[in-house]
Amino acid sequence: MRGDDPRFERDAELGEHLATTEQRRTQLLTEVTHELRTPITVIRGQMEALLDGVVAPSDEVYVAVADEAARVQRLVDDLTMLSQADEGTLEVKLVELDLAAVAADEDLPAIVRRLRAGSRLTPALLLAAILDGDLDQFITASLKQGV
Repeated sequence: MRGDDPRFERDAELGEHLATTEQRRTQLLTEVTHELRTPITVIRGQMEALLDGVVAPSDEVYVAVADEAARVQRLVDDLTMLSQADEGTLEVKLVELDLAAVAADEDLPAIVRRLRAGSRLTPALLLAAILDGDLDQFITASLKQGV
């Protein structure tokens, strides 16, 4: 009987696993597309406004475009890391960290500003990233520094 044969059970489990994997892949692609659309729209809008003379060239416009380009870069970096993790090639370096000591010694808002400005990664910056909820910036900084 089919129901008693372990091969059929394994096949059914494999089918369910493949369906779940495909559903997750589709959901990820949908979310990534959405996340990329916003910064690209802002960059395109700012550039069209500059070209059409609707907006005058200014530091504010350039900063807005640079910020959105950095957002796209973070997303691409995150996808690269996800791909490496999926392939089993992501290198992770674990270190011990006394979070209480770091928190007591550092000005967390200043650390977050330094992290966002691309400062070298330190345990204090890690803590700030966690507390500020800015882990995508932390991961990007970590990857760039080979941590």
